[in-house]
Amino acid sequence: DFVLGSSNTLDLGNPNLIPMTSTNFDFSASWYHSEDLFVEAAFFYKDIKNFIVDVTGASLRLDELPITLPVGQVSEFIIAEDTKLTDINYTLNGDTATVYGVELSYNQFFDSGFFLQSNMTLQQSEAELDPSVRVGTIALPDQADMMANLTVGWENDDLSLRLIGNYRSEILEEIGSCGDRPDQECKDWSDRYQDAIATLDFKAKYKITCGQS
Repeated sequence: DFVLGSSNTLDLGNPNLIPMTSTNFDFSASWYHSEDLFVEAAFFYKDIKNFIVDVTGASLRLDELPITLPVGQVSEFIIAEDTKLTDINYTLNGDTATVYGVELSYNQFFDSGFFLQSNMTLQQSEAELDPSVRVGTIALPDQADMMANLTVGWENDDLSLRLIGNYRSEILEEIGSCGDRPDQECKDWSDRYQDAIATLDFKAKYKITCGQS
């Protein structure tokens, strides 16, 4: 007489996902002051449909799942056909999303051998899902609002030295399903983010030549 409880957690894939599509608009302006100085600004806009997102804590009946469970083959306990589980983790297609931003580049080489190479992308995104999953908008999953890198170096014909810094702001990894909760409350307790990352690397190269006798 054991019955499947509604609070059991179910982790699923989704074989019914459809490909994400995007219409992109780009505009860039570049300035080549000399062979040692390059500056560029690139603007972009993306209109996205059917983006893919991981969702946790969804409430679905068994007949609403993206896959069919063989409940009729289970004899150890009872699984009613209209059972509704309240903690389902699965992947689904979102509705629409937009991304817009600018990418800035600056590279300069000096007669002394020093050089600078830099790139920074600033962008904003908004995405919408079915209201039963999330009311309002979210950031586009796996989308960083800021990415930047800076290389400071010196080199000649034999030696090259580089100090390389990289930064990426936090990204949204998965969202909680809570269409019946206030938007900010839902974000605070259910969404999972990957923290911002900053790295600093040093690279040195030296050219060794062997003489011939």
